[in-house]
Amino acid sequence: MRASFWAIFSGLLAAMLLTPVGSAIAAPNAAPLYFCNRASVEVEVAVGYYSSGVDDGKNQNVLTGPFVSRGFWPVGVGRCQSFDNPFNARYMFWFALEHDTPRSHPIIDDATAIHMCASGKAFTFEDENVSQDACEKSPIRIWVLPKKVDTAVDPNVNFTGDDY
Repeated sequence: MRASFWAIFSGLLAAMLLTPVGSAIAAPNAAPLYFCNRASVEVEVAVGYYSSGVDDGKNQNVLTGPFVSRGFWPVGVGRCQSFDNPFNARYMFWFALEHDTPRSHPIIDDATAIHMCASGKAFTFEDENVSQDACEKSPIRIWVLPKKVDTAVDPNVNFTGDDY
């Protein structure tokens, strides 16, 4: 029994180490992101996810395409909204701002974490997510640090306003 455990553990560890950095796992049971605004103000939400890429077949269930960010959608107080997960990405990302918050200053915490580009207007970005420089080529774009959600475990976000 103990040998079986170590064989399984070793296999899982090897799979994790072989997963490319900057990619995401596609999960058959991944769900859309379900965002509920429990804060006292209306917020605008942007979402992000990895898309499919040319190398997806090399590592089963790994998305190797560009990171896509989309938004902003208003979510009223006490309201919930579902955000599509078009590539069944296990991990989706979200970022929320109060409805009338100026979008002129980037929010950057950790240079090694996933960041995404957002804009003051409706947007869908791919190339702009490559770097902060690529994002900020336009003055109406900001480079933000989104929150990560494992949609295969729990796709629900209950936003209270303390999550900024």
